Amino acid sequence: MRARLVGESAALDGVLSDAGLELVGGTSLYRLVRSGRARAVHEALAARRIWVRRFDWAEELLRFGLPGSADARGRLAAALAHG
Repeated sequence: MRARLVGESAALDGVLSDAGLELVGGTSLYRLVRSGRARAVHEALAARRIWVRRFDWAEELLRFGLPGSADARGRLAAALAHG
């Protein structure tokens, strides 16, 4: 399971990086990113029913949970590309 989580985390890192989001931290289950457009990304994803955590105390940060499947990761990638 640890090896699987490492692979899935790396795949999520690629999706987030491709979307221009700066990886600043995380665990094997979550990734923390920084972006000057975090609020707009949050709103665009929410409109597509993809939930990410936004922080009131740091508006440039978003926390992404590890997608549950390759299909979910693809859906996130598509939403980020169009958001």
